[in-house]
Amino acid sequence: MGKAYESVSAASKLANVGSFDQLLVYLRDELEWPIDEIEVDELTFEYDPCKDLGLSVDAAARVQAVKQLRPLSDTQSWGIFYVEFEPRYVPLRLLERILKALVTGRATSRKHPSRKTWRSDDLLFVSVSGQQGQRRIDFAHFSRKSPAKSDIRVLGWNPLEPQAKLEWVETQLQRGLQWPGNGEIGQWARRWRDTFLKRPGRERGAWADLDKASRKILTELYAAADLTVDALPYTADFDWMADAFNEATGLNLTAHDFWRALSSARKTSQLPRKQR
Repeated sequence: MGKAYESVSAASKLANVGSFDQLLVYLRDELEWPIDEIEVDELTFEYDPCKDLGLSVDAAARVQAVKQLRPLSDTQSWGIFYVEFEPRYVPLRLLERILKALVTGRATSRKHPSRKTWRSDDLLFVSVSGQQGQRRIDFAHFSRKSPAKSDIRVLGWNPLEPQAKLEWVETQLQRGLQWPGNGEIGQWARRWRDTFLKRPGRERGAWADLDKASRKILTELYAAADLTVDALPYTADFDWMADAFNEATGLNLTAHDFWRALSSARKTSQLPRKQR
């Protein structure tokens, strides 16, 4: 059984994770992934973006590395891939093209019948992008809306982001990506999917319109932010709170509607009090 979720400390360990090697150490030490040796060449299989994934020369030039993390368990049924992009940002369309080359039954995968393929929702991507010293790490998962279309969900950070956001991301990782004990592989697969998948929801704005789970998420995010309600608008804290709320609930509130939810929560004394 993986260790129970514990609240992250004031100094989030994600602030020190800005490379794949550092991430492997974090996955081993904090999430109990069974990684014995931190030697990337021994832990991974290398993919050629053009030959193995069918990318064009221009597209492949934007990809610095594609590696599959070797199975860490005999019963592991999903594929975990590391993708490093040129120093800009994670290009989601290009990531989706890589996904399609790895999915069972797709045209590119049929060109390499000996290479293992997966269902699209059995793939977990870890991508690295951004400028040196500000490298961003994202966990990405595709959920299948239909056989022909997938939705991408991303959970990520860079080490220079506000401490409150780093703590929130680390909370999601600890809740969803703890490695399971014996006999719990299937449960873990469902749990990490739930970390990323959109849950059905309608547009909501006022506190009274939110269900109990969404209210709890909003209050937790507000508690993690450094600022009071009046000081939040037009700040980085407000932006990550709104994005994190939508990611965690599956809703799609605009900034205005998220502000309405915060304001109405304050008016009804639902938010924790803070020092001004």
